[in-house]
Amino acid sequence: MCKKVALIISLALFFVAFGSCFAIAGPAQVSFELSASGDVEKNGTDRPIDEEGLARIKVQLSSPQKGLVSTDYSVVAGSASGAGVDYVLEPGTLTFKPGETEKEITIIIIRDGRDEKDETIELALSDVKGGTLGSISRHTYTIIDPRPLIYFSPSRSVQSESESPVKVTIKLATASDKSVLVDYRMVSSTASSGVDFEELPAGRLIFKPGETSKTVEVVLIANDVPENSELMVLELSNAINARLEETKYVCTILDKPVESPAVKRNANSKKLTGVIITGQSNHDWRRGTDAIKQILDQSGLFKIDVAISPNESQDVKTYKPNFAPYDVVILNYVGDSWCRETEKNLEDYVRNGGGLVAWHAANNSFPEWHEYNLMMGMGGWEHRNEKWGPYLRWTGGRVLRDYSPGEAGDHPSKHVIKMISRSPEHPIMKGLPDEWLHARDGFNVGMRGPAENVEILATAYANIDMDEGTGENEPMIWTVKYGKGKVFHTLLGDTGGEPSVGIECVGFIVTFLRGTEWAATGQVTYEIPDDFPTASEVKRWNAYNPPALIKVPEGNGTVMRKSLALHRL
Repeated sequence: MCKKVALIISLALFFVAFGSCFAIAGPAQVSFELSASGDVEKNGTDRPIDEEGLARIKVQLSSPQKGLVSTDYSVVAGSASGAGVDYVLEPGTLTFKPGETEKEITIIIIRDGRDEKDETIELALSDVKGGTLGSISRHTYTIIDPRPLIYFSPSRSVQSESESPVKVTIKLATASDKSVLVDYRMVSSTASSGVDFEELPAGRLIFKPGETSKTVEVVLIANDVPENSELMVLELSNAINARLEETKYVCTILDKPVESPAVKRNANSKKLTGVIITGQSNHDWRRGTDAIKQILDQSGLFKIDVAISPNESQDVKTYKPNFAPYDVVILNYVGDSWCRETEKNLEDYVRNGGGLVAWHAANNSFPEWHEYNLMMGMGGWEHRNEKWGPYLRWTGGRVLRDYSPGEAGDHPSKHVIKMISRSPEHPIMKGLPDEWLHARDGFNVGMRGPAENVEILATAYANIDMDEGTGENEPMIWTVKYGKGKVFHTLLGDTGGEPSVGIECVGFIVTFLRGTEWAATGQVTYEIPDDFPTASEVKRWNAYNPPALIKVPEGNGTVMRKSLALHRL
């Protein structure tokens, strides 16, 4: 009897502890991947919503099954009209074969070119066989009407209170055949109306057909009271016949003018011209562009333009910036491939003597473009491996080529980086300390590529004890000769994280300015400031804290910047 009781108790405890392991799994669930999506309809014969003219809506099965699972789908609501007016989609059935977990519903989007409101298509799943309906059984797809984008250009600026007025430019990305209206007003921030700037009443801008630019002026109030920098914020709203994405302009009002370090340059000499190529990136390209444009412009050496590409949902093949007028081209682009015409124009520009600067992640771009890899010397990620060329290792006072197998590009955690000069007589490096500390920054390691005509200017040791550490002296700054042209390549200056102190580091700013001047002219006149970092101390220029790196107060949150292209050149 005691044995029976003990057996019953043991069985009971067993099922309590392990019964859930024998529970019968519930049926697989069918649902949409997302509850909503959308994209901009393109006009006329422009590229449609994707290369095949289709919007693609993903439907997922929660787990692979041994048998067939099917679901019906249909349009159940929405403001868009079917039957070939705005789109084409007939009711249908998706069938998941054994092992399959993902299907697509494809919608043909009609590119009508009409000026109309954004329209929606609401899809629903029903009548699931072999499974059950999941939590996302409806999906709303929005066809966004291609109204021109309206934006601030630039959206950030820095100005001394003694340099009045602030001229704020509002632009349309493309001219419209209709009048475009948009309201503007000052919003609450750290600068005060009537104290730091004269009151600016709310108003409305009217772009007549064909017009693409308007200006609003704000008068600053100067005083003798020492004070911290303050933010003045202007906001756009209620756009008619245009689209708003980023709606705020931020001016950092400085108590005193920002002063650059001394520059050995005749005050009457013509400034070097440059253009920043940007618009897509795996980093915050807007923040980065704001920062390096500010640094270059305020040096007194350069006059910088910005050429912004179409974004990822648009046709980048139309992107054809003119490199020829500029002394130097600065690359802050990681994204879709350009058309062959633009590729060849850059090749010819550099080969014939144009200057090129590759900043931080620019070497990630275009892995299949051979000449670009030659101009970069080395690059990272995007499936690059030993087929692209060797790693360069600084060992025993010289560069060794490492052809061992392995992918290019790793990213140890951010930290203060000890920089070591390897070419002290190069014009960019001449006069810099043998070693200096670079402020906390992203640390890119494991670059590889053709590595032809490369001169390494500075390295940093990637300690094997850190995540992704290689135990090698990794190239951080180098140059490349390409035809008659000169390429300056720096991995410093990551824009990720808050704050982005790597961009504020005196070491980055000075080497970036000297490298850009060298790429443009082959010479360096930019002086090394007295407060350049040392082997034991990081130095930052707070006066160069780019306004794009300052969070804008807005209730309990901060302004988020979207990645839609601002304009095209």
